[in-house]
Amino acid sequence: MHCSLELASHELIWWFYNVRVQSDPAGRLVISGEPEQPDNPWGVTPFQKVISLPSRIDPHQTSAVVTLHGQLFVRVPFEQADL
Repeated sequence: MHCSLELASHELIWWFYNVRVQSDPAGRLVISGEPEQPDNPWGVTPFQKVISLPSRIDPHQTSAVVTLHGQLFVRVPFEQADL
C-alpha cells in the first residue's frame, strides 16, 4: 500500500531567495526560507515550519515544486513499514 500526502502552500514564497524542503531525523517535514534581502522594507523574515505527520515520511521519494506564481507544492509519501 502506498500512502502519500500532497501539501499546497497558499503563502507566496517569491520573496525568498532560498526555500528548503527537508526531513529531520524524526521523519517530519521541515520547510524553511531565507529572504532575498534580509533588510527588506516589506518585513519579510526568515521562517522555518516543522510539520508532524501521522507517519514518518520517505525522504527519498518526497518532491517539491515552486510555481511561477510563487506557490509551493510538496508531495510527501509515507515510509513503508517492514512487514
